[in-house]
Amino acid sequence: MGGSEDAERRGPSIGIQIGGVAEQGRASKGSIARDLASCEEEVRRDPRSFDARMEMAAALADAGRIDGALAELDRAARLDGPLHEARAMRGVVLMGASRLAEAVRAFESAIESDPGQVACHMGRAVACAGLGRHGDATESFGEAARRDPSSADARIGLGNALAEAGRGAEAIESYDEALRIDPGHPVAHSMRGRALLGTGRHGEALAAFTAAVRLEPRLTEAHVGRGHALLGTGRHGEALASFSRAARLDPRSVEARLGRGYALLGTGRHRAALASFSRAARLDPRSVEAHEGMGQALIGMNGYKRALASFSRAATLDPGSGPAHCGRAAALYFLGLYKRALAAADRAAALDPRAPVVQGVRDSILFAMAQDGSAKGALGNI
Repeated sequence: MGGSEDAERRGPSIGIQIGGVAEQGRASKGSIARDLASCEEEVRRDPRSFDARMEMAAALADAGRIDGALAELDRAARLDGPLHEARAMRGVVLMGASRLAEAVRAFESAIESDPGQVACHMGRAVACAGLGRHGDATESFGEAARRDPSSADARIGLGNALAEAGRGAEAIESYDEALRIDPGHPVAHSMRGRALLGTGRHGEALAAFTAAVRLEPRLTEAHVGRGHALLGTGRHGEALASFSRAARLDPRSVEARLGRGYALLGTGRHRAALASFSRAARLDPRSVEAHEGMGQALIGMNGYKRALASFSRAATLDPGSGPAHCGRAAALYFLGLYKRALAAADRAAALDPRAPVVQGVRDSILFAMAQDGSAKGALGNI
């Protein structure tokens, strides 16, 4: 195994290699400028060279000049060269620009030109997955796997699409197939661990994530997953170490900061947890989990007004979040605002009737209301 370089080669966001151009960035701005100048010279030397136009398109895309890259690909498509390559490269460029619906159409056009190109089916699948079209992604990854039985990446992609569609057991089977093809594939182990977590199989998930980090110690997502598996088995100290490792590998990882916060809450270190959740909220101000975590930490620190503000922010971001409304109920309860607390608890119960913590909060509120005589009207309606 070739360390981090090999993990990058196998990462789920790249590995779509079409016409010699992979969906990945090149080097520095200076290097991109030199590539662009070199490609311009090649095009001037031979304007009808398919390869020169394709290289020019790639250089323009790397420079962020997407419209220019697409124009070059249109020119390439009119020359004597593999049409499917120009169309597939168009899909890659559009994906890089987050123009996913157009990318899907480009890959479909490439498939029409040559249905046997596995990379084109993979490209369509990735673009469909990005649009939330998990059924279409499953279909395309499945077609890629059928056409190339030796492709572990196709089976990983299929597993990802199945997992996103809520078909966890099938996703695990697909990851198992990928690992039969390539037992040393760290991403396959990591994604298998994620699917196992989704089915509550924390011990098996821990083994999968541990295998992933052993194969590729710099795979951030595997350290995050390992942390969650450890949390699920109640091993908060070890979970904290895994999340902290992930945060060092990727200081901008929101998931790593959230995980650290949960692990710190589990060890009673509320102030440190607050700092970790706050960092997650700065990285992603729209993270509902970050604001909910801040609220939990603040309740542990008796900062009920600030906790209420955090939970309220979470509920504003996601009005359908049961934990956000339950947190609001708890903060209002501690502030002695029982009627408002009961309304928030009722909202949480309506969203998640089976959550035992919601019923516990609600019972505490009703007991407090009965104690101070403010529950007459509320109790009469229950």
